[in-house]
Amino acid sequence: MCDMALLWADEPFEVEKSYVEFIFRGNPDGYGVWGVDGKGVMRVFKHMKMEHVVKYITRRTWRIVAFHGRAGTSGAKNLTNAHPIISKKGYYYFMNGVVTIPKPKGWSDARALANLLDSMTWKEAIECLEDAGYHVAHIYVRYPRIVFVNKRDYKLQECDGIHVIDKHGKGEDFRLVELLVKKSKVRVVRVKKPEIRYITYRRQGWIWERNGYTVREVTVSTSKTPKKESNKPRRSFYGWYQGKWVFVEEFDDYYYIYDGNTYDLLRILPKWKRFEIKEAYSDWWDYVI
Repeated sequence: MCDMALLWADEPFEVEKSYVEFIFRGNPDGYGVWGVDGKGVMRVFKHMKMEHVVKYITRRTWRIVAFHGRAGTSGAKNLTNAHPIISKKGYYYFMNGVVTIPKPKGWSDARALANLLDSMTWKEAIECLEDAGYHVAHIYVRYPRIVFVNKRDYKLQECDGIHVIDKHGKGEDFRLVELLVKKSKVRVVRVKKPEIRYITYRRQGWIWERNGYTVREVTVSTSKTPKKESNKPRRSFYGWYQGKWVFVEEFDDYYYIYDGNTYDLLRILPKWKRFEIKEAYSDWWDYVI
């Protein structure tokens, strides 16, 4: 899978060679960089050999810079499909992930999406990127505007006055970061935090929250626990189902089967369907017809 990073600061900064090589490692199908250097000049450079792009990045200072190493999953492995993708209107686009989109032969999915964004306003383009793909991250540049849309495990952190977005640090979760370059200064327009979604729960007063892509456990009162059905479970127990350690809740018409360690909901099985559950600490099998 590809890898990329976005860095910016109030003052010109240099990027360490070892860091650029670390981002590029294991991505042999093209390399590229977009940024505004320390003199306020916008620069774009792509090459199929890593050492040329590493040298281009490390030999100058930057106010903002994004770079990408490609591991091709669709389209030809050539310089046109290397990131940043340069659209027909001259906008720049980086992507880490895969999206499903119709495309001509030889085009990558990123190239097809970049040219689709040309027909949209800035607001529409951001909304499109937030919806595009399931586990995808995007950097989209309509200079002087830049947006990083995060649907992966990228983090935002600050190191020695340099703001860094990559998926290797221990920074903050975020959904979207929008930037504006004005008079060679980079201003943060907005930072959108990830939404909290309830994915499953335990009846004994525990609830799971998914905060972006970080799952954590918090205690809540049982009265506030969401209910799947109007009636309460007839019984609940731990056991084995298809060779997995599971937690089972029995209702009047269905069995709810959870992973016994993470409590993720695995299956909802109607009672009329035949299956086998071996209840913990018991030698008998429960057959449901």
